[in-house]
Amino acid sequence: MGGFLIHRHLCRALSWKFELYCMRIRQLRDERFGSCLKALTENERSRMKTLCGEEAYRPVLAYMKEKGVKLEQEIVSYYCAAEETDRKELSNDLKEDAVKMKYMIASDVHGSAWYCKEMLAAFEREQADRLLLLGDLLYHGPRNDLPVGYAPKEVISMLNAHRQQIFCVRGNCDAEVDQMVLGFPIMADYALLAVGDRLMYVTHGHIFSISSPPPLQLGDILLHGHTHIPAWEVFGEDNLYLNPGSVALPKEGSVRGYMILDGKNVLWKELNGTVYHSMCL
Repeated sequence: MGGFLIHRHLCRALSWKFELYCMRIRQLRDERFGSCLKALTENERSRMKTLCGEEAYRPVLAYMKEKGVKLEQEIVSYYCAAEETDRKELSNDLKEDAVKMKYMIASDVHGSAWYCKEMLAAFEREQADRLLLLGDLLYHGPRNDLPVGYAPKEVISMLNAHRQQIFCVRGNCDAEVDQMVLGFPIMADYALLAVGDRLMYVTHGHIFSISSPPPLQLGDILLHGHTHIPAWEVFGEDNLYLNPGSVALPKEGSVRGYMILDGKNVLWKELNGTVYHSMCL
């Protein structure tokens, strides 16, 4: 019975079609499948009532009720049940869905309400699915001058208004007190993204960086902020280092800006949307 409930939850939660796997009657009668049949308990009969209105389960539930048995494995996902060609097609479909995810990537706001507002205006303009922030959100840091429009309380309010669209890694200027006022997780040291057939290691840059990289395989990508300088550089074993620069405090003559990751296409943009570099991963 648990299998039916899991199936219903998966279909509703993921909006994917998981097909029911149902043995034919002659298969159920075959002694080789005897281990699949267990006595139906009263508790399971009660649970069956919650599923009686579901058309997809009705034939199997009727058989189970008639015979007084339950099937040990009621369902398998479409992926597991499909033929090899179907599995490949489904795998390609899932990869295409992942490629369709559009990320806006920004870093090092450092408490500037002025430039945070411009960053969020760019996020709305880009119509990205998620805003990936690479840390240093609220505090300007002891090594930096105060940025224009330094107002951490205003930044808190603006970011929290987008909390369902933001995911973030921790910067060296982020602390537990910042997490207390922000409505989305910020304390993870890294995140991993699949970009086509490559893995992207996402971090702030003060722990892992191009000079002190995390464990990477051939072709993996390292994405971080921290330096306040945009970057696109090959290193290691065909690895790639990417950096969006800083939203509020750019260094070495760089512009205030962000990155767009749309499938395998990467764009570096100024806060006004002007593209100044692009590449395909």
